[in-house]
Amino acid sequence: MISTDGQPKRVGNGIVWMQAFVPVIGAFFAFGTIVVIIINIILLSIDARRLEKAGYDTSGVGTVWLVPVYLYQRAKLLNDGMGYFIVWCVTFGLGLFGFF
Repeated sequence: MISTDGQPKRVGNGIVWMQAFVPVIGAFFAFGTIVVIIINIILLSIDARRLEKAGYDTSGVGTVWLVPVYLYQRAKLLNDGMGYFIVWCVTFGLGLFGFF
């Protein structure tokens, strides 16, 4: 929903912060790659729908299949800062190299 002043409503970042830690959660619980991909798609699809409902044009955000692109473009769209994008990159990198 767009606010009364014509601007998109503010959207919380809880879902994308959960998303930032999906690589850790996946490694901790020894989920397979497919399960982690499904979790990524579900969380980011929910987030994309929330953005659209709030009045944001998500066409430039990218696909939910490309998590880092989505998180980066979302941060730029909402002027949020890059915190959740950076945390996701770090947790993904650590998981990729077996630090979990």
